[in-house]
Amino acid sequence: MTRTAQRADVTIHSAFTDDELHDWLRWAQENGSSFLRTTAEAALLADLKHYNLLRPALLDLKKEWSKQA
Repeated sequence: MTRTAQRADVTIHSAFTDDELHDWLRWAQENGSSFLRTTAEAALLADLKHYNLLRPALLDLKKEWSKQA
């Protein structure tokens, strides 16, 4: 039996190069709850490794906050 490993297309993002989240992070930093502001600030200060760890949670937060708006 042979296995073929499929490698996911992994794009390295930072908060400043992430077209999908950058504007929302700026909005969250200015207008969000204290939790959201703090999370956005952490994302904007994060290095590439840590930003990419945060990114899935940021996408979920963006989706949830869009529902509430």
